[in-house]
Amino acid sequence: MIVITVQDNSQNQVDALRLGATDYIVKPFVKEIVEYRVQNAIEMSNMMRKIAEEKRQLQLKSERDLLTGLYNKIATEERIISALREYPDKEHVLLIFDLDNFKQVNDSYGHEYGDKCIRRYADMIGSLFRSNDIVGRFGGDEFIAFMNTVSDKSVIQRKLEKLFQRLNEFTTREKMTTISVGYVMTDETRRDYKDLFDAADKALYQAKTNGKNQYVEYCD
Repeated sequence: MIVITVQDNSQNQVDALRLGATDYIVKPFVKEIVEYRVQNAIEMSNMMRKIAEEKRQLQLKSERDLLTGLYNKIATEERIISALREYPDKEHVLLIFDLDNFKQVNDSYGHEYGDKCIRRYADMIGSLFRSNDIVGRFGGDEFIAFMNTVSDKSVIQRKLEKLFQRLNEFTTREKMTTISVGYVMTDETRRDYKDLFDAADKALYQAKTNGKNQYVEYCD
């Protein structure tokens, strides 16, 4: 915003700049000077937008896991905690995914193939959820997902059934690795991130104990 006025007053200039004006030009003015000052203001504005976009991109990169493109562990935790605070009265679901026997993949086919396998599983898990859900890679072969505002438990089960159906499409070599899942829903007493994570982790342990390649809901 550029102010052009006949008011040649210092206080007016201060007020205009304080309110956000980019420049203050007093009449009468020279047309060519005004054009250059407008051009400078536009270039400055474009530069500021570019800097803001670069800052945003850096922020996004700092939140992402380099291998999968999902949120990294820190960003995942921060976003889930924020969602729980923002929607304290809604029902949510926390899920932990763990790849079964993944060490065998690395030992048999090498880490390059193991990374490829991790990316494929990450893409498959990420595609199950909505844009307002939170999906992250929590460790080497562990993923976490947070479903924001879920009113029907059948929604979770349908997603997990779809996940296991897709696993059946994998090649024989890929089937060396399966997925175990533990999940928990928020309730009146369990709305803290740590409590939810511990509960989902216990359900995951139960899935592993039961023979792996399955999902288990946490129950008190």
